[in-house]
Amino acid sequence: MKRTALTEQFLRTLSNHLSSRPECRHISYRCVIGVEDTNPKQLDILDALGKDPSRYISFYPNIEVYPNIHLKQEANKSTVLNHVLTYHFPEIVDTPDILGNLTVYPGFLVNGIYEYQLSVTGKRRKWTRIL
Repeated sequence: MKRTALTEQFLRTLSNHLSSRPECRHISYRCVIGVEDTNPKQLDILDALGKDPSRYISFYPNIEVYPNIHLKQEANKSTVLNHVLTYHFPEIVDTPDILGNLTVYPGFLVNGIYEYQLSVTGKRRKWTRIL
């Protein structure tokens, strides 16, 4: 699968996991793939580890989900980003770093900063690359 198609599928999978949640309506999501973002959380992680940003993906806001409808205990919760990477895109996941953050193999996804924004009419949302 080509990088662009895989990136579109990845972003769509992220937003589909949150689309049925009433608390996530009208929220703008931000996904940072393989580049540095001005968000302090990502910069702190990268600075602490001295790592290359091309191996990291960040997703804001940090929303937790259950792996499936049968495992609904607090211990089973993980972030939507970790869930999508682990269960839907395991082929791009590399080993976790020393802090436990998932890393990905560079080159599988198109690097950039993407936002899931409302359309002009406010009735639809779509992923837009902003950097």
